[in-house]
Order: sequence, then structure tokens, then C-alpha cells
Amino acid sequence: MDRSAALRASLFFIAAALAFGTAGVASGEPLAEAAFVIVGSLAALTAALGLVAPAPQPMRVRAQARRRLPRDRF
Repeated sequence: MDRSAALRASLFFIAAALAFGTAGVASGEPLAEAAFVIVGSLAALTAALGLVAPAPQPMRVRAQARRRLPRDRF
């Protein structure tokens, strides 16, 4: 998983954790609270993975100059 995929996944898990958290607080259901804990830990894990993963760096490539053909040869 690269950095951008991990950060996108963490945004999804944060939104799901907020939804389960509000449902758990409003209803008091233990199942919603357990889902909040699970999804919240996944959000923290993917956010940490996204921040720790190295950003892509440009690579140096040696380029060779093209030789030009004389005009009378194609």
C-alpha cells in the first residue's frame, strides 16, 4: 500500500468511525460501540501507515544525446 492509498483509506475509516461513534452514543448499543473501536483502530493504523510510508522520489536517469544523421542519408 503506498502513501496516497493509505491516506485515502484512513479518510474512509475516519468517516465510518464518526458514523459508528455517533450511533453508539445516541443509542447506547454495545455493538455500535464495538464497531466504533474496531473502525477507529483501523483508521489510526492506516493513517500511521500513510504518514510513515516514503513519498515517491524522482529517479536520476542518464540520458544519451541522439546523433543526427547527415542530410543525404535517411
